[in-house]
Amino acid sequence: MTKTNQIKLIAEIVAELSRQGIRDLTTRKFNAAIRAVNDIIAAVERDDRPTEPGEGLQDWLVGDDTGHSSRYMAFVLADGPECPCTYPHDPDDFGRCYRFLLAVPDTQRRSLLGMAVCGPVWAGLVANWADLAELWREESPSGECPRLYNRMQEIIIAGGEKV
Repeated sequence: MTKTNQIKLIAEIVAELSRQGIRDLTTRKFNAAIRAVNDIIAAVERDDRPTEPGEGLQDWLVGDDTGHSSRYMAFVLADGPECPCTYPHDPDDFGRCYRFLLAVPDTQRRSLLGMAVCGPVWAGLVANWADLAELWREESPSGECPRLYNRMQEIIIAGGEKV
């Protein structure tokens, strides 16, 4: 793997800020750019960490396969950290929720039905979960999930949300 050049990234950020009219960078602002670049470098030079079935809540939380709706499931079903209520909006979101259930077997004890009380969209998703999961398993290997997406949109609309 190629080592990321911190100095070049910082120079590009400073140049872009200048193009946007920000020319006088104070030490505080310049140090913020350095911290941001260091965070970017740490992220791009680290190997991805996918979800593993049965890994448990703590390992899942520090993995790379979390999103807002799956984190909300973790909060409701597995005593995860509190987060705002949201539901899966598309097949990528659904896949993260699906993999969360596999990664944290304790959720099986509480069951997906615990999500049904989280609003009309969640109730619709839970009622159709088996069919949605089947669509996800069928379509996700191709990277395209048009039938799953369309079915999710129907459920979201039926739950009173705008898409």
